[in-house]
Amino acid sequence: MNQSKICCYNRPEAAAQEEFIAALSNELLNRRSDELEIEIGEVLKNNGIRKESCIIRPKGCRTAPVLYPEDFYPDYRSGRFTVSQLADRMLEMGLRKTSSAAFGPENLDRYEDVRGRILPRLINAEKNIGQLENVPYVPVEDLAVVFYYSIPDQILPGGSFLIRNEEACHWKVQTEQLYQDAVKGGQKLRPLWLGGIGEILGISDCGSDMLTILTNTEKAFGASAILYPATPEILKQRMGGDFYLLPSSVHELLLVSGDFAQPDELRKMVREVNRQEVAPEEVLSDNVYLYDIHGRDFHLV
Repeated sequence: MNQSKICCYNRPEAAAQEEFIAALSNELLNRRSDELEIEIGEVLKNNGIRKESCIIRPKGCRTAPVLYPEDFYPDYRSGRFTVSQLADRMLEMGLRKTSSAAFGPENLDRYEDVRGRILPRLINAEKNIGQLENVPYVPVEDLAVVFYYSIPDQILPGGSFLIRNEEACHWKVQTEQLYQDAVKGGQKLRPLWLGGIGEILGISDCGSDMLTILTNTEKAFGASAILYPATPEILKQRMGGDFYLLPSSVHELLLVSGDFAQPDELRKMVREVNRQEVAPEEVLSDNVYLYDIHGRDFHLV
């Protein structure tokens, strides 16, 4: 069979995607050499989702990004690219983002050297119960705040890793200290972003002033911006009174005024969107929260 021309039409989409991932992974493994390391594995993502992963790096390289063959399936499905062409693209991406800089455990030895790059992430507690057994976290309603270290861009642009109990124990740092440093670090490195639907879509007027999006300037894992120290005062000025928080995804929250709809209606809307529009690993919660402007926090409704 020509792996570069697998026919994926007229068959269940999931099966076609799995066949594509296998073909692309094999194509990549066939390109290993004495100078090039290619590792295929599996990564546990948010909400217990497992995805096949690929690490590409020259021999001797100490850091490299994790790439996911699944992410290249839409381009293949469109018919515009073959498996071979997408393997070329993955190789180019992997090698472009690798770094030979000296970065390893010794760079993470002292907490004082890393605390300024620790960031928070909000995740669903129940869907990640297994993961939470191995990491420090702070419970928030049906959610949990976990902590990531953001690798400097000169080492690995966009790179990060989850802080586990082992790192916290080595640093002799308590969870509360991690939380305080993470929300300060997020506020500095990934500042709060608030705007209307039209602003994020680039539409000047879409008639949706009652909806406000809360995220960060990176638009990635921005739901945690609700935790920043400066956020409560900004929300008080913007919203004026108590409001509902809708967990659009791990990347953003929707803020709606108290008279927009009843909680049951909002909850139904959130659940429908989660099922139909949000990737499983990006779902934050099916619930709705009420933000107390004066109490400066939120709770389930």
